[in-house]
Amino acid sequence: MRTGSDAILLGIWARINNAETVLDVGSGSGIISLLIASRCNAAIDAVEIDLPSVEESSDNFSNSAFADNLNIINEDFNEYAKKARAATYDLIVSNPPFFTSDLHSPNSRKTNARHTTMLKYSELCLGVNMLLRENGSFNLVIPYFKHERFIAIAKKNSLFLNRRLLIFPRRGLMPSRINMEFKKMLPTALKQNILLLGKKTITLPSNIVNGSGIII
Repeated sequence: MRTGSDAILLGIWARINNAETVLDVGSGSGIISLLIASRCNAAIDAVEIDLPSVEESSDNFSNSAFADNLNIINEDFNEYAKKARAATYDLIVSNPPFFTSDLHSPNSRKTNARHTTMLKYSELCLGVNMLLRENGSFNLVIPYFKHERFIAIAKKNSLFLNRRLLIFPRRGLMPSRINMEFKKMLPTALKQNILLLGKKTITLPSNIVNGSGIII
């Protein structure tokens, strides 16, 4: 799978805050985990259900400078959340499935990656609530038109929006994506920023690109 700008922006935008343990849910090629590993010394678990993506992540991790801090796990997130120790992670990140109401792709791998047939928003939030530490944060990127529904589901699981980034494809259009940060505590004030992509090029840190074999 090719790595898109959504994952890259999330990996750069997520606040580390001295995190010692990180979980990447639906890690794909592992780009978010790699970006976070380049910014801290945390132990990072990446959970991915798709075996070819797991194999790709494993290669990317082993060829990176952060191999000792990265762990790829081939498992369904719902099953992983049930077995893992509660309140394990300081930071949880996810670039979850998109386009729940669109027609499914005939390619089953693309369907799993782009639709919530494999992981519902409610299941994601339930698992995050179980695994996130009290002072931890949960960061994700989703389509803008789905964000109000996701906020409502998160609130039912005691996860509250603290910060968000509206991502505009270009000037004059509505946001296409939104990055959101949730915590188990209510914010004193919601922090919001905007990003206009336009024709900007997103450049990865050199320690991610060199020798990693990642396709952007």
